[in-house]
Amino acid sequence: MDFLSMEPVTIPCSELIPGYRKLKGEGSHNISFDKLLVISCRHTDFTFLIPCIKELNAKDVIDMFEKWIKPTVGLPYEIITDQDVLFMSALFQDWANSVGVRHKASSAYHPQTDGSSERKNKTIIPMFAVKKLEDGTNWVQATPSVQIEVNTAVSGPRGKSPWHILLGFDPKIGSTPLPIPIPIFSNPAKRFYEAAENLTKARSSKHTKPTKREGHPLPTLLDPKSCCQQRTSQPDITPPNYPQNG
Repeated sequence: MDFLSMEPVTIPCSELIPGYRKLKGEGSHNISFDKLLVISCRHTDFTFLIPCIKELNAKDVIDMFEKWIKPTVGLPYEIITDQDVLFMSALFQDWANSVGVRHKASSAYHPQTDGSSERKNKTIIPMFAVKKLEDGTNWVQATPSVQIEVNTAVSGPRGKSPWHILLGFDPKIGSTPLPIPIPIFSNPAKRFYEAAENLTKARSSKHTKPTKREGHPLPTLLDPKSCCQQRTSQPDITPPNYPQNG
């Protein structure tokens, strides 16, 4: 979990809060956003994208977990963040301890602690740029659609989308041809185990994959032709025939 610094964008409250115009009238009531809070589950890769204002404080971050994250997926057992002052504040630390959440902060000496967030951020930022080029949508307005695309994209290492791993079905996000397909739900324990198993295999394959030395291809031991070609390509080391003194 970390913050992404974004281009400052001012949005009318009437676009964010349903019924706001009826309540407050046609006056100019705007909110300025300049950063994005990215929260991702390490197991399912399910991601929350939350636009934030500059004046955000630690109490606001706690409210996001209590009012948005907790009612949707529950509180996490562990939170990994960068060393932002909001996450390192005593208020946030006390809240994490009170609800039984272990908090780990990445450091300059161990940047891999929050490596998954770094990879997620590199995926998300270009998606906002594409939305702006396609229809001029600013990043705050594009956040809901980007979150859906991130969570419905099939993860290569896990074999399924984050949405399917978490909820057991693929969501309806647009028009569907008739007849309307019935969602197929899978067993939670089974899909969680499969996702973990696929992720473990993908990680282990990165460490066990053989490397090819440049200029020296690895021979196929079961192929006699490769063995013969390697033998014939060896330099001739027979000593020269020097003349003998008689």
